Amino acid sequence: MRYPASEKLEIIRLVEESHLSARLTLAKLGIPRTTFYRWYDRYLQRGEAGLQDQSPKPKCAMLKACQKTKLYWQVVLCLKLSGQILKGGGGFQHPTSKTKAALLFLLLSIFRSINLRDA
Repeated sequence: MRYPASEKLEIIRLVEESHLSARLTLAKLGIPRTTFYRWYDRYLQRGEAGLQDQSPKPKCAMLKACQKTKLYWQVVLCLKLSGQILKGGGGFQHPTSKTKAALLFLLLSIFRSINLRDA
């Protein structure tokens, strides 16, 4: 469950002002300690602004894996399209303009998605 910043601040103040330990206060409130201390660290670093919801960001490793999978399938499709241009037995078949355009589009998108820093 997501809490608005105002509720997070109220919970922080309750824990700070409680005569009980933080662990017991959080248990009574039903807030996991890890969640509370994440909020508390952000509150100490950035004040109330640190309690605002932050948009979840995809994990970098997962994003790279998805990009590599997409690149793999683009290459496979390019190879299949180029196989349509070359007929079996080494003969050449004149490609249709749609096949040429699709192959060119895929090749351009592959080159755009290759990150030179990964090379």
